[in-house]
Amino acid sequence: MQSKEQLIQTNQSLLLKHIQDKNLDSLLTLLHPEISIFGTAIHEKEDGFEKVKTYYEKSLARLPDEMTVNQLWKRFTDLGEFGLIEQEYELHFKVAGAEGTIPSIRQSTLWKFYQKDDNDPGDWLIHHDHTSLPDQSGEDETLPLNYLLERNRELQKLVNQRTLELEKMLKQAEVKSAIDRFRAEIATMRTASDLERITPLVWQELNTIGICFIRCGVFIFDENSERVRMHLSTPQGKALATSEFSFNDIEVIQKAVAHWRNSEIFRDRWNPEQLLLWYQFLARQGLIGSIKAYMDNQEIPDTLNLHFVPFKQGMIYAGCKNPLSDDNLNAIRSLADAFSVAYARYEDFYQLDIKNRELADALSELKAAQDQLVQQEKLASLGQLTAGIAHEIKNPLNFVNNFSELSIELLEEVREELGKQKAKRGEQKAESGEQKAESGEQKAESKRQKLEGGRQKEEGEGQKVSDLGGGGMDMGAGSDAMAGNDLEIDFILEILNDIDTNLRKIHEHGSRADGIVKSMLMHSRGSNGNVQPTDLNSLIREYVNLSFHGMRAGPQPISVDIELDLAGDIGEIPLVAEDFSRVILNMSTNAFDAMKEKSASVLSEPAISTGPGPENGHPQPYDPRLVVRTKKTSNRIIIEIADNGPGIPAAIIDKIMQPFFTTKKGTQGTGLGLSITNDIIKAHGGTIQVESDPGAGSLFRVLLPIAKQ
Repeated sequence: MQSKEQLIQTNQSLLLKHIQDKNLDSLLTLLHPEISIFGTAIHEKEDGFEKVKTYYEKSLARLPDEMTVNQLWKRFTDLGEFGLIEQEYELHFKVAGAEGTIPSIRQSTLWKFYQKDDNDPGDWLIHHDHTSLPDQSGEDETLPLNYLLERNRELQKLVNQRTLELEKMLKQAEVKSAIDRFRAEIATMRTASDLERITPLVWQELNTIGICFIRCGVFIFDENSERVRMHLSTPQGKALATSEFSFNDIEVIQKAVAHWRNSEIFRDRWNPEQLLLWYQFLARQGLIGSIKAYMDNQEIPDTLNLHFVPFKQGMIYAGCKNPLSDDNLNAIRSLADAFSVAYARYEDFYQLDIKNRELADALSELKAAQDQLVQQEKLASLGQLTAGIAHEIKNPLNFVNNFSELSIELLEEVREELGKQKAKRGEQKAESGEQKAESGEQKAESKRQKLEGGRQKEEGEGQKVSDLGGGGMDMGAGSDAMAGNDLEIDFILEILNDIDTNLRKIHEHGSRADGIVKSMLMHSRGSNGNVQPTDLNSLIREYVNLSFHGMRAGPQPISVDIELDLAGDIGEIPLVAEDFSRVILNMSTNAFDAMKEKSASVLSEPAISTGPGPENGHPQPYDPRLVVRTKKTSNRIIIEIADNGPGIPAAIIDKIMQPFFTTKKGTQGTGLGLSITNDIIKAHGGTIQVESDPGAGSLFRVLLPIAKQ
C-alpha cells in the first residue's frame, strides 16, 4: 500500500503530464471542489472550481506545442490533512520552429484528500496551486534579472503567508478534533471509577493539539465542602491514584483556587527543591512508591512551569519545561471549556444514578415493608386460626397427655402391688412346705406307736392314716392353687406392660402434637415490633451460649469447639431483639443437633482398619466444631453459622425453609424452626443463604441491610 507522499507525488507527476499533453479533462479530475490558485500574472488569483477550470482552458490554449521540463529541486511536506509539494524547474519550449527557455518556474501545490461519498475510495486532489512565471513579453524580449528576483520574493512571501494560514487552519482543525474527541469520551463516563480515565485522556489530547508538556492533570473543586479531587499523571502519562484534599492542605492548591474563583489562568514556576518536596508529599500520601521509580530513573527537571487553566468545575493543569504561549493556553482553555460541558453532563448522570439508586433502595424498602405487612397479615390470620386450635385441640390434648402420664404412674403402682403379692405368696408357699415336712414326721412316729399297740386298733389307725393322707392331699391342692395364682399374676403383668408401652407411645405422640401446636402459636405470634439499636455481637454470644448449654443439658450431650469470629466494627444495629434472638437460637440448635447426629453415627460405625499397630480397629475421630462469624461491608451485615456436621443432601436443601419440613428422625422436630427464622429475617429486610457439603457440614449465611442514616 502506497504512502501519502507516494500518492501525492504520483498525482503531481500526472498534473505535469496533463499540462504537457494539454489534456484538460484529465487535468480537471485532479482538482479539489474548493480549489484556489495564484496564476502567472501579478495579482492573478482564482477561487472555485469553475473559475479555475476557465483559467486552465485559457492557459492550455496559450501553451506551446513542444515543451521539455528540467526539474531543479523538489520537496514534500506533510501538513496533517494536507500535503505540500514545492518545486522549481526550467522550461524549454519550441514555437513555430523557434526555441526558448524559461530559466526558473517555482510551483507550490497543496493537496487535500477528497471523498465524494461512502462508495468513493477517494483521492488526493489539488486544493491550492501557486505557480510563479514571468510576465508575457514580446519576441526576443528578455526579462530583467532584478525583476525576476523581486517577483520571486513576492511570490515566496505569498506562499509563506498562505502556508501560515493553512498551518493555522490545520491547528484549529486539530484543536477542534481533539475537543470533539475529548467531549465525546467524557460524555461516556457514568461512574466515579470512569474518572480514572481522565488523566490519560488529557495527556493524549494535549499532545494532539501540540502542547509541549511533561506533566498534566485535572483538579475538580467542590466549593461547598472546600475540597479538591486531584487526577494527576506520571511522567510517562499514566494515571496516579485519585486523591482528595482540603483547599488549605496544599499551598499551590490555595493559590490555584483563588485564581479559579476569578476564572483566571494561574502560573507558577518550581525549582528542583520544590519539586522534590512535592514528590516526597506524593510518596507520604501513598500515591507513588519511590521517587526514583516515579521519575523512571530520569533526573528531576531544573524547572517546572505550572499552568492551571480554569473551567466551571475546576482546572486543567499542564507542567512544562518552558512557559506556554498565549495561543497554547487558549487551546488548553478551549479543551477545558469542552471538558466543563462534558463533565457537567457526567455530574448530571452521576446525580441521576444516585437518585436511581435511592429510588431502588426506597423501592426495596417499600417491598420489604410490604412483605412485612403481608407477613403480619398472614401471622394475624394464622394467629386467629391457632387460637382456635389452642382452644379446640390443646385442651383435649392436655387431657390425653396428662391422663396417659397419670395412667402410666397408676400402672407402675399396680405392677408394684402385684409384685409384692407375688413375693408374699412365694413366702407363704415356702412356709407351707416346711410345715408339711414336720407334720409327716410326727404322724409317722404316731403310726409306729399305734401299730405296736395291737391289731385291734388297726382299722382306726388306717382311718387316721387315710385322714392324714387326705389332709396331705388338701395341702397339695392348696399349693397347686398358689402356683396357678402366680401364673395369673405373671399374665396380668404382661398385659400391664403392653398397656404401659401403648400409653407411653400415646404420651410421646401427644407431646409431639403439643409441640407442633406450640410452634404454630410461636410462628403466628407477632412480636411487639419494637426496633431498637441492639449490640449484635452480644446477642449472638448470649444465644449461642444458651443453645450450647441447652444441648449439654439434654440427652446425648457432646463436646463442641465453638469459635466466635465477631467483627468489632459492627456495634449496634436496629433489630427486634426478641425476634432475632430466635434466629440465632434456632440456627445454633440445628447445628448442635446435626453434630450430635454425626457424632452418634461415627460412634456406631464399624472400626476402620488401617493396618497393623496400636491404632488399628479404632473408629475415625470426630471433633464437632461450630464457627459463628460476623462481617460488615459497605451496605450490609453478614452473619455466618457453620458446622462440620453431616450436611444437607442436595435433593432437599431447597425445602428446608418450608413449614413442617424436618430432617430430624422420629418425633424430634416440628419442621417450623427454619420457617420461623426465615420469616424473621425477611421482616428485617434481609435474606438467608444455605451452603452445604454433604458429609462435611453446612453454612447458614444471613444478610442484613445496613439502615441508612
